[in-house]
Amino acid sequence: MSTSFRLYYTDPINGRPATALPANALPLAYPTEYEATKAAMQAISTGRIVWRIERPDGTVIMREEIEFLYQGQTGK
Repeated sequence: MSTSFRLYYTDPINGRPATALPANALPLAYPTEYEATKAAMQAISTGRIVWRIERPDGTVIMREEIEFLYQGQTGK
């Protein structure tokens, strides 16, 4: 089991969002959920698509929940 929080996001392709997370996508690892969530908020604010954050225990914060948190933070 991993001891880090793994953040998956993609950049737009030709100015359009990807339709799904690529199978070969590599996550960015963060030591805390706070840091992973903060990075996810920054990624969304720059136009990236955040797909999920995987917790060390195997549970997942899905895209919809992350976008909900972003909207609550920014009022968008």
